Amino acid sequence: MSKEEVFSQINEFNQKVIDTKETKTKKFYYIQSDVAKDKASFIKELVDHDADFAKSYDEVLDICYGSGNLTSHIVLDSGIEYKNITLNDKNTEDRNNEIKLGRKTDFDFLDASQFSSQYDLIVCNPQIGGTDQNAVEFETTLIPIIYDGTLEEYLDDQGIDTSKITITPNSSKNSYLIHSDELSKSEMREKLKNIKLFNYNDVFYQSKESKIEGAATNIVKFRQTIKNISKQNTILIFFGEQKHYELLFADYTYVRQYLESSGKQLFVLGKHTESKKCFEKVEGLFKENKDCVIKKASQEEDVNFEELLGELSKVDVNEGITGMFKNEDTAPKKETEKQEGKTFSSSPKGKENWQEFTYKNILFKGVPGTGKSRAVNNIIKNELGLAKNDENVLRINIHSASSNSDLMQGIGISSDDKGQINYGEKQGLILDLIKRATFAPSQPFVLVLEEIQENSLNELIGDLIYLIEDDKRAKITADDNEYTSYESLVEHITKDESVHYVQIPFLVSSHTEYRKMIIPDNLYIFCTSNYRDDKKIIEDNLLRRFEVIEIYPKISVASEYTREFFESLNKAILEVMADEIHPDRFQIGHAIFQNAANENDFYRVLLKVTTEFKDIKEIDFDEFKKVLQKTEFPKDTDVELKNSKNYFELIDKLQTKINYSFLKENTKEND
Repeated sequence: MSKEEVFSQINEFNQKVIDTKETKTKKFYYIQSDVAKDKASFIKELVDHDADFAKSYDEVLDICYGSGNLTSHIVLDSGIEYKNITLNDKNTEDRNNEIKLGRKTDFDFLDASQFSSQYDLIVCNPQIGGTDQNAVEFETTLIPIIYDGTLEEYLDDQGIDTSKITITPNSSKNSYLIHSDELSKSEMREKLKNIKLFNYNDVFYQSKESKIEGAATNIVKFRQTIKNISKQNTILIFFGEQKHYELLFADYTYVRQYLESSGKQLFVLGKHTESKKCFEKVEGLFKENKDCVIKKASQEEDVNFEELLGELSKVDVNEGITGMFKNEDTAPKKETEKQEGKTFSSSPKGKENWQEFTYKNILFKGVPGTGKSRAVNNIIKNELGLAKNDENVLRINIHSASSNSDLMQGIGISSDDKGQINYGEKQGLILDLIKRATFAPSQPFVLVLEEIQENSLNELIGDLIYLIEDDKRAKITADDNEYTSYESLVEHITKDESVHYVQIPFLVSSHTEYRKMIIPDNLYIFCTSNYRDDKKIIEDNLLRRFEVIEIYPKISVASEYTREFFESLNKAILEVMADEIHPDRFQIGHAIFQNAANENDFYRVLLKVTTEFKDIKEIDFDEFKKVLQKTEFPKDTDVELKNSKNYFELIDKLQTKINYSFLKENTKEND
């Protein structure tokens, strides 16, 4: 069977899975063709340019093949030579049983005894299938210790006294038993720093007359299988998350990583040589990344939410301003310290007349790709005179797991050296910004909340909602500069009965009173919202507090080549979706049309539009086909695409037409 026939069968299988509603509720995941082709292009790069990557293999194995898409594209698109392919997956009911490639087995990859052969090339994505448990969970809290020697030698190297313990290895179970007649299990664990995983062996503990403690891990089971089926120079291709790579393959010395900004990464691994390199794709070409980190351009950088949250969780709310921002002008000293100079910042920042921009709260909403974030950035730069990544600008991407405790205040949990659990108050990102803005009234501060449709703004910022109205904001002047903590300053300001405030509780304290919070007049709040579905984007009590500005697709922004198509596309969407609630929410933003200048660019844009309707908007293909048939394609493009029978056929045709340099057809067919 030709590779085209293999790919066609896989695509039909994947489409059936997508169309089966029942399957959507199960933990069966199949790699789509665009992803598989992209990963295969990286393997092709290694085949062509990496002397340490073998080009020919006798035996190839995919240990949990699912649809077979990833391995099929890797071996058929990359120029790899091979003799035999084995596709393994325990889940016989849900795997692609009709794939016409290699032989199929149904071994459990957590049971090394089921495998009797060794392989030169192994492909795996072990988190998502291949066992009776369907989705395999690995113990990500464990830290693998890799050491060139025995456990006794390692402990001796660490200066740990082993005179009161005995260590018994069990090669058949890939484990060590640490036993002592003098030490308790807790004493052994403390003495040995609670080692649980050594050279991919489980570590168990047993004191005098007690049962053995510990658990056999999936990590060790999986690694035993890999050990049994690998030859000395076996190459392993792993498609998974960074944390699982670090957990499962810490001892591999040959590493080639395909860097992506988020999600799963592709790792090519071996033990035949010591060489680690990372690559990222730039304009369709793979370039080595020496730092192994994809860096955003400075103008695109957002606040690292998790990093800041980690720092802020260490801060006591009662301490006022945090020291992590290193802004001496805006950081007051504690009241217990001798005050030196002014606490308030009088240093100029922003435009000279930034106060003239009077719109304190703005919500930009519309479909993706219409320039909402750009509008926010233009205000920050042109109206307030700040760089969009200025320290006075806090930008947060809201997601479904965002919480009030993260953004405003919450309870932080930590432990001391003795293992005692301590509870303390942590200061959220927004509360910290409010305090900094309060102590720098001569400077503009900006809070940007992106993608607020992902959560309830009422719940996220709570009492802040009441205070953000213009007439409820506190006007702070340099006359108030004698107060060195937020609490004392607020207490002073609120003596004026016209000043609005809310009361917030002490979360971990014996205090029965509440603290007061104000919102300074120099804090601007800008939000963006992608209008993609029917749920309420903004609650009623927010509507009167924000200038709500809808941003629609702009025909003039689209390139001349795609402008007619872009205009007719959105008109067709409004016509076909006229019976839907708010049909304008189905329109396509202008961003992807901006630089499309030729036929190839058009097909790439149309592929994105198709994916938007298929995967994000989840519109039936018949409806999307009606839209296409009402559009004006550029004159030199294939209008027959409008007559495609289903999403699979349309996407397959588009991907064939797009001239990606890394997807050139291999002239050799493999049956």
